[in-house]
Amino acid sequence: MNIRSCLLAIVIGILYSLNGWSQGAGVKRLDALSIDIEHSTHDTDLVKALNRSAYLLSRTDPQKGIEYSKIAITLSEQLNYDRGLAKALDNCALCNNVTGDTAVARSCANRSLTIAQKINDTACQVLALTRLGYITFWAKRQRQQARAYGEQALRLAQATNNKESLAFAYMHMGFLLNKKKDISIAIKYDSLAIGLFDSLNDGYSKAGSLCNLGIEYYVLKDRKREIEIDSIALKLLAPYGNTEYKAITLVCLSDCYYKQHHYEQALTPYLEALAIDTRLGKKVQMADDNARAAMALYKLQQYSAAAKHINAALAIEHTLNDPLLFWYYSRIKKKIEKHLYAS
Repeated sequence: MNIRSCLLAIVIGILYSLNGWSQGAGVKRLDALSIDIEHSTHDTDLVKALNRSAYLLSRTDPQKGIEYSKIAITLSEQLNYDRGLAKALDNCALCNNVTGDTAVARSCANRSLTIAQKINDTACQVLALTRLGYITFWAKRQRQQARAYGEQALRLAQATNNKESLAFAYMHMGFLLNKKKDISIAIKYDSLAIGLFDSLNDGYSKAGSLCNLGIEYYVLKDRKREIEIDSIALKLLAPYGNTEYKAITLVCLSDCYYKQHHYEQALTPYLEALAIDTRLGKKVQMADDNARAAMALYKLQQYSAAAKHINAALAIEHTLNDPLLFWYYSRIKKKIEKHLYAS
């Protein structure tokens, strides 16, 4: 059996396992791609279908997306198909970043960028640079380096005037610039991204830019506007099921309610986000979701439930080894226990 036959057998096995989890707007597209994969007559067509599937899977089942990406990487290397390899590595970076494996994500994004530069694939370079920007921002909190990646991606995208590349570059810069001193520029970039994603009929990515925009209004303390924006984003995300963007938007909405002292309204979205991040295996976000839920429960004087969530946050943080967050969660625990033992 040749390499293509072996890989195709693996792919078809994975396809049958999709029936148990697929939901929402991505299902029809994945079903169509499944047919493309099973009946591909050219090896490069198989790589393209695998890459498209891995990208869609990054939203709802990133572990399956990683499997698809690895198959696409192996086949691309066998074929010396650099364009497919660059895209497969980018998808692998994306899926690993969603699951929180930033070391693998960074390695894949750097490899993707190197190959994309070699073959002068500007669109893939833009995506790889934005991946590196996100990874650097969250993993190392090196915001200047993250911004440098974002600015490089934006320059490349503007030089080609490719709508999709521009949309992702604008979205990335909106995310990086949503601090108070840069807020007007961030709003401009996210507004541009929203318009482009709308023209591309990409509701999922549009929702991501709307979430960014909501955060910007949160920084401006315009709670009403943020709630409106987050609600629009959640409606756009509804057909896609329980995705990473939905969890992020739910947390943003909850934070807004929390700041308005509407603790009951804040609690439910926190718990929904926790369920999604737990399914996706995002440990950093799981710890944060538990801590936020604990604070809402503390405000509602439900101290036993609050203690349960903050202990869960601390247990997760033990495995992540972030001393600053561990200290912060420990302080929350002391506040909760003070009232718990008093009662």
